[in-house]
Amino acid sequence: AWRSEDIDGLKKAELKREIIRELRREVYGMTADRLAKAINVPGGRMLKLLEEMADANIVESRTDTSRVTTWRMKGLTNG
Repeated sequence: AWRSEDIDGLKKAELKREIIRELRREVYGMTADRLAKAINVPGGRMLKLLEEMADANIVESRTDTSRVTTWRMKGLTNG
């Protein structure tokens, strides 16, 4: 049973690396939807990964007046 958890952990780390790679390309950020499509991950799982990464202080999100949430790497841009 612990092996399957380990594989999940490896897969999760791989997905997080992909997210970081995408967000480094798109300095001003991407929506969870766009990220999910780019990496081919279901939207719900993408949000969970992004929230974990936000808790770890890797990414941050901004929601604009039209309620569109954009995720980006912390510290890549000012403002």
